[in-house]
Amino acid sequence: MRGQMDRVPHLNHPDRQADALELARKIGTEGALRRIDSVLAARTALEQAVKPQIAIEAMCVALRLPA
Repeated sequence: MRGQMDRVPHLNHPDRQADALELARKIGTEGALRRIDSVLAARTALEQAVKPQIAIEAMCVALRLPA
């Protein structure tokens, strides 16, 4: 995994690179994919007229880091 993190693409906020790398180490590839899926699910829910508060709350719960 370290080799993958050495190839970080251009960051919009390079001053947050250390935070991004730490998060990547904590959640791993599978965790990142689950979080991307939760964002896409929220977008889909909003397109299907789910109340925004419900869609965003569900996404936020999925985005939480493990305790």
